[in-house]
Amino acid sequence: MQTPLTLWSCSSQGILSGTDINAPCQVIPFGILPSVCFADPYPATPDEGVAPSLRNWDGAGDGVFTYEAAAAVRDIDWTFNNEGIVSLDELVFFTGIKTIYGESFINCPNLASIIIPANVTSVGYEPFRSCPKLPAIRVDDGNMNYSSDVGVMMDRRKTTLVRCPEGKTGSYAMPASTTFINAGAFMSSKLSSIEVAAAVYYIDLDAFANCSNLLSVKVHWPTPMEPSSAIFTSTKVANATLYVPTGTAQAYAASSTWGKFGSIVEYDDTEAHFIAFNDAEVEAVCLSHWDKNGDGRLSEAEAAAVMSLDGAFRGNDLVRCFTELQYFTGLTAIGESEFEGCRLLEGITIPSQVTAIGDRAFHGCSSFAIVSIPAAVASIGTDVFEEMVSLRGVNAASASRYFKSTGGVLYDKAGTTLVKYPNTSTSKSFTIPSTVKKVLPNAFRDAKNLSSVTIPASVTSLGANAFHGCTGLISVTTSSYGVGEYTFAGCTALAKATLTGKGNTLANGVFANCPSLTEVDIATTPMSIGANAFAGTAIGTLPFANMLGVRNTTTTAFGDYAFAGCKELRRACLPSSLTSLGASCFEGCEALALVRMPEGLAYIGRRACHTKGETTGNSALAYALVEGAVPLAIDADCFADYDGCLLLVPMGSMDDYGCAAVWSGFGNMKPLFKGDIDLDGVVSVTDVMTLVDYIIANSPVEMLCPMQLDVNQDGYITVADVTALVDIILGN
Repeated sequence: MQTPLTLWSCSSQGILSGTDINAPCQVIPFGILPSVCFADPYPATPDEGVAPSLRNWDGAGDGVFTYEAAAAVRDIDWTFNNEGIVSLDELVFFTGIKTIYGESFINCPNLASIIIPANVTSVGYEPFRSCPKLPAIRVDDGNMNYSSDVGVMMDRRKTTLVRCPEGKTGSYAMPASTTFINAGAFMSSKLSSIEVAAAVYYIDLDAFANCSNLLSVKVHWPTPMEPSSAIFTSTKVANATLYVPTGTAQAYAASSTWGKFGSIVEYDDTEAHFIAFNDAEVEAVCLSHWDKNGDGRLSEAEAAAVMSLDGAFRGNDLVRCFTELQYFTGLTAIGESEFEGCRLLEGITIPSQVTAIGDRAFHGCSSFAIVSIPAAVASIGTDVFEEMVSLRGVNAASASRYFKSTGGVLYDKAGTTLVKYPNTSTSKSFTIPSTVKKVLPNAFRDAKNLSSVTIPASVTSLGANAFHGCTGLISVTTSSYGVGEYTFAGCTALAKATLTGKGNTLANGVFANCPSLTEVDIATTPMSIGANAFAGTAIGTLPFANMLGVRNTTTTAFGDYAFAGCKELRRACLPSSLTSLGASCFEGCEALALVRMPEGLAYIGRRACHTKGETTGNSALAYALVEGAVPLAIDADCFADYDGCLLLVPMGSMDDYGCAAVWSGFGNMKPLFKGDIDLDGVVSVTDVMTLVDYIIANSPVEMLCPMQLDVNQDGYITVADVTALVDIILGN
């Protein structure tokens, strides 16, 4: 037996009609349902136009569309847009569809009735635009994502207002639970009066655009809520009245949004002096801390007297909505970590007088979608927006003298600093404006949909973790010489990185755990490579091998774990300028076959060349070229395999290495002859041919470090090196 489907009873002809739709329901087993009969039937002949459902899904071509066929449909796409349909209550039987697209029903001028099926989980932008006769959008009671409030489509919990149908007339008061109004939600509405819920903290673009009949709007905010974009586009608010709480008319008149109304009238609501909380958990916290007279209610006066939240909500994983924070008019700052760890918190309304937001204020608020920054906020601390994995935008008030926002991206007012890019932006690419000079730490962190970013030459500083966790980022090019720690760490799809700027240090962990990274182009050699800088990447040679191949380099230190876990790394040709090799620098580099240690190397850390793989247990290290005449003190675990590796040391130092602790443990040791380019133990014509091939055709040699080719050690690889090599062979 298949899952039963709840249906409205049909007329005697088996046709679902507008009068039948509200009749008592009956549960009929799916397997015995008759064919669907549309209340708004279409001619069945192709010449006269076939109903969209029959045209697309009547596989048998018999003009009959069954309930089973409707349930099998997975995507209606734009099937019904620009159609002359009048009633589509039968959409309720399309139980297999999950998405209503933004243009699924656009321009259906006669549509007067529709029911959204139970399994729909997402609805696009303005789903019923240009449907002027639609008075109500009904939603199947079984839908767990959406609902209908007197014909207005909302999410299930009635916190987000999705769409008011254009054909709805008269007055409408939003549910008290409403906190978010979608873009275009009331566009072209015929309503004459709208009451905005007090809990609303965000109104998206063009929410009340082109409302030609609008005569009045009533709001409840003690201070005007300033949208970040135009919301009354093409609506003649100069002909309408705005109703505001007692004592607030002057503030609303000064607003760039609300001050455009033809008249502003104050109203007195005694109950408004007591705060009606939308969230029971928030109410409980507020009452336990600030209900000074113990009457079980929080008055606006009691809220206004609060000077600091003192961590009352920190770590509370039950609170969901705190728009009532707007009544705490005594607050001048959102303190450090004030809402940190409130993982279910979806939004708050920051009071208009707040001037500062402290460090980590919203850290870990993983359900928070929109942060609206009031005009008075002059400073925002560090890590404020981190681990906000649902963040869709950070919007600054248009009147702010300190910040601005474009498309949900937050900048300082001058546009020279990019503060935060929203984590859940659906954009695949982003171009940082040419005015930006600094990208703050964590600015793009965990923006997983971002695959391409253009960083202009104007950017001179990329903060720590700026692109950390951008798992869709494929390539990046930057001329910034200030690249912070772990800037591109965890960018798992990053394949190529180009750093064209200049700098003294390649920061700690800058490319750590980028397993797809195979190509890194660095314009100038840094003085030091930070700890974990390339750990866990897929590079096959040191990313600056061409520059490190000659003797005039400046890099002096490789940090701890700098290249650890680089399982594709084949050669480690350490530059001649290197003096310090950090602990575990090449640990776990199981494919590393050759490592060259220059003469000036003064320190080698523990497990620096312990290349054995954790899972495979293998070490491919075959050659260790050590140019220092005096053996350095190393730990026994510096190398993974002493028996399988050939140690090559200066000719006059064989005895010293043979007697030195740890070094003496190599099972095979030979002298390193100057000019023995191919490491076969002799200097011969073969070495000359290898050198010539390299100079002419840049022919790579697997077991070869470029510095081996610089025979005369002048810092360049030229014909002069060929001459020097011939002289060696001839005994000159």
